[in-house]
Amino acid sequence: KIEHKFLHMNLTHRMHRQLFSKFLIRESLIEGNCVAINKVGPATDNRKAYEKNWEGACIPTKNNDGWFYNKRLLDLYRDTPVVAHKNQSIDDNIGGYHHDFIYNSAIYIISETVFDHPYPIFSEKVISALLSNRPFLLIGPANSLKALKERGYKTWDNIIDESYDNISDPNQRMEEIFDLVRKINEKPLDELRQNVLQSKDKLVHNQKLMLENFLKYTKETQ
Repeated sequence: KIEHKFLHMNLTHRMHRQLFSKFLIRESLIEGNCVAINKVGPATDNRKAYEKNWEGACIPTKNNDGWFYNKRLLDLYRDTPVVAHKNQSIDDNIGGYHHDFIYNSAIYIISETVFDHPYPIFSEKVISALLSNRPFLLIGPANSLKALKERGYKTWDNIIDESYDNISDPNQRMEEIFDLVRKINEKPLDELRQNVLQSKDKLVHNQKLMLENFLKYTKETQ
C-alpha cells in the first residue's frame, strides 16, 4: 500500500509544528508525500466546512510560542509563509483513532504537543503511531525515544538515524530532524518499503505491548 515516503499532519498551533511545516514548504517536500497543513485564512472550496469547525485550532500564521531561535530558524519563520495543504488521501475524521491513509506512507512523522520541554510527554499522537504498524520519527522533547524504549517499546535505529533524540538544544535538534527528513525523502520508495517490511517484528511488538497496556489500564480503573 505504500505510495508516499512519509506522513505528516499539522492542525493545532505549536511553534515547532509551524517551523516544520515551513521547512516542508520551503524544501518542496509536500507534493508526493502524505502531508496536511492547516492554517487560519481563506478556505478552499473543499475545506470550508472543515475550517469553519476547526478555525480556532488551526495554525495562526503570526503566533510565536517557542524558544529562542537561531538565525536559520528565524529566517525560515520570517521568509516562508504557511500554506494550507492536504493530500487527497487524508480524511477529515479528526479525533478518530485509526486512519487507513496511514498505511500509504512508509514513515510516520509525529509532531508531539511540546518540543522545547525538560522531559518527554506522550499524547494520543504517540499512541496512534505505536498502533499504526509504521516506523515513526518523533518531533518532541529530547530523550523521547529513550523513554519509550525504557517502557519496553522498540524503535528503528536500524533504518532511521535516531541521534536527534539525544540532542538537548532545541535549535540543533530541530535542524537535525530537518536533515533526517531530507535524507528519508532522498531514499527510493522501494527501499523504504523494504525498511517497513524489515521492521515487522518491532511494529507487531509495539502494537501488542500498547494493546496490553490498554487492557491493564482498563482493568485497573474499573
